[in-house]
Parts: sequence; structure tokens; C-alpha cells
Amino acid sequence: MRKLLLVIIFLGLNGCMTAQEAAMKYDSQPASKLCYDYFNLPDYNIWQPDRRASIMRRNLDCSPYMAKALRDKRVTEGLISLGQALSTPTPTTSTGYSTSTGFTKVCYYNGVGGQSAITVPSTSICPLTHNHNISGFTKICSYPNAMGGPKALTVSSTSICPLTYPR
Repeated sequence: MRKLLLVIIFLGLNGCMTAQEAAMKYDSQPASKLCYDYFNLPDYNIWQPDRRASIMRRNLDCSPYMAKALRDKRVTEGLISLGQALSTPTPTTSTGYSTSTGFTKVCYYNGVGGQSAITVPSTSICPLTHNHNISGFTKICSYPNAMGGPKALTVSSTSICPLTYPR
């Protein structure tokens, strides 16, 4: 067990570079790779100061590589943002949100009886309201706060319930 722990520690420390090792590594890289990586990788990359120092020491002109590196960086950031947007629940109505995975989308609703959900195809829009009262080709739209007391309306199961009870 102790030998395994020492091997893990050694492998972990082996992945770290000293400042001198980083200088040797980046000073020996071709200008195209060093400049591309410097402009393409995020600013929080731990080796960016070492790349910059090597560019300065070697007095490199990175302008021939800058445009492609920055363009590729924007594409990468755009893809990351798209992935985050697709995996983050997004508001769809004033009462809920939806999440998409593959070919289906789950629409969530906060109702009087608690949260409910329905699954729809990922290409469709979540209905404004959700009722458990769908049966066959009809559904019942409930209006508990209608003028004169609670009311219900039967509509086609593919129709959207009116926001208020019609007079």
C-alpha cells in the first residue's frame, strides 16, 4: 500500500515542470506552435507566462500566427458556450423550464399541486400550461379562479388551453 502511494506521488510530481524546464521546453518549440498556443489557449492556462517569456526572450514576431489562433479560440469558446447552453435548463414559460437530451425534451411546471412534467419531442415547443387531464382526443382546461367560481373547458388535446376562461 505504501509503495502504491509513493508511485502516485512520484507520478503527480513528475507532471510538474520547474521554471527552467518550462524555459527549455518553450525555447525549443517552433515559433508557429509557441505563438499559436499562446494566442489560442485561455489566459488562465498555467503555462501562459512561460510561453510569453519565451516569445520575449526569442524576440519572435507572432503576427503571422495570431489571426488563425484567435479565430480557432473563438470557435472553441463558441462550441463550449453552445454545449453549456444546451445542457442548462432554460426558462420556457412563466411557470417552468425545460431540459433537452437527444430526441426528447422534458417540460417542467410549478403548479398548485407541486411540480409536474411532460415529455415532448425536442423540436417542439413546451405548452404554456400542463394539465394531467388529457384523455384521448380531448383535454380539460381548469380555471380554479374564474369569475363565479371554478370552471372547466373541454378542448381538443392538440389545442392550447386559453389563458383565461372565455365569457
